[in-house]
Amino acid sequence: MSKIYTRAGDSGKTKTLCGVEVLKDNCLIEVNGRIDDLQVSIDRIMAQLPVSSGDFDNLKRVQLLLWQLGGEISGQKIGDLVKHPIRQCDVDSLENWIDAIPPKVTSFQRFRTIIAIDTNEVRVRTRELERVLVQYMEEYKLRKVVYAYINRLSDYFFALSVRLEQDWQRVWNWGQIFMDVIKEQVIKLIKHLEQDNPSTPLSNKLRKMFKISDGDIYGWTEYWIKYFGEIIQNGKHNEQRN
Repeated sequence: MSKIYTRAGDSGKTKTLCGVEVLKDNCLIEVNGRIDDLQVSIDRIMAQLPVSSGDFDNLKRVQLLLWQLGGEISGQKIGDLVKHPIRQCDVDSLENWIDAIPPKVTSFQRFRTIIAIDTNEVRVRTRELERVLVQYMEEYKLRKVVYAYINRLSDYFFALSVRLEQDWQRVWNWGQIFMDVIKEQVIKLIKHLEQDNPSTPLSNKLRKMFKISDGDIYGWTEYWIKYFGEIIQNGKHNEQRN
């Protein structure tokens, strides 16, 4: 079994797929590094999506094209290792995906759900790749459709992040409504359990599990009347004992 390390890059140089030796700070290596960053970020989103979803399939396609772009950047000719190069139809597909999820943005967009935050991070990574590609275009040849695709890709990730944020917020809101209904029923159960005994193991467990206070059970007005009533009763009891 061959070792993972080769020591070949200890001098600050590396080789492209074509065998050309370049410094590791060469813009060609920088571009491929940014593609790698982007791929890892996309992995994170896909890990949170259902495998059967359309979003998952779209991201699989994006990853394939980015992987092939890395080969093209490294000097491989289209048709050899690069069998799925970025074409105009891929730019058109991105635009169709964006049009299918029109984001409703009325102000500066911030994200509060993990999957939307991660998707917005992918947008940032895409923008970084886009900026590095400008330097690459000054030193090497790059097909115009490639840059157009990366430019459109960042727009897609923004639209997707907004939609995922809105989707998860709807799920969260429905979850809150569901939990409120459950809590209401639990409160009724605790009231029933505590009719004869103010503190039972089951009622105490339910209180802790659902974070239910006396104020939730009796209503705050009724709770304070009950609370001060107990103080008055205890005071009278102590007077009688004395």
